[in-house]
Amino acid sequence: FHFDGLAAIMAALVVFIGTVVFCFAARYFKGDSRYRKVLASLVFLIISVVTLVAADNIFLLLSAWLVSNTLLVSL
Repeated sequence: FHFDGLAAIMAALVVFIGTVVFCFAARYFKGDSRYRKVLASLVFLIISVVTLVAADNIFLLLSAWLVSNTLLVSL
């Protein structure tokens, strides 16, 4: 991983927006049968996007991109 100033700002932005979306989804999906699946997917999506921001080699970048796209399709 490579955290410089830009990566830190982008990671903070991703975590902030992800937290807002997570809180909204937690209220929106309350009582739904997919509640746990959606929230777990959102957590893993936030982690994969932060990994995408901080990737320092092409293999890690493509792996994080693949995971994030797969998670977005599953939502």
